[in-house]
Amino acid sequence: MEHNVDHNGDLKVQVQSEQEIFELSTFFTETPANKAAPRTILIDSEPSVLGRTASWNKQPPKANMRVPGSSSEVEDAIAKTENLFA
Repeated sequence: MEHNVDHNGDLKVQVQSEQEIFELSTFFTETPANKAAPRTILIDSEPSVLGRTASWNKQPPKANMRVPGSSSEVEDAIAKTENLFA
């Protein structure tokens, strides 16, 4: 969980202060479906980073993790992100 937003884009705590709202809006934007979607997507092209699986409790779906290789994989990742705004 990043910034109290789960892997489905649901906020898991009640944001109360202006500081908390500012911090959340720095990294996420609210979609029409009231989900938190990342404002930025970072792609790490270092194979050793993407070539291993961490033992996190709530890991992002493996379909969202791509090993760099083809432009179609990048286009696929962008398309999945665009679906968050639908």
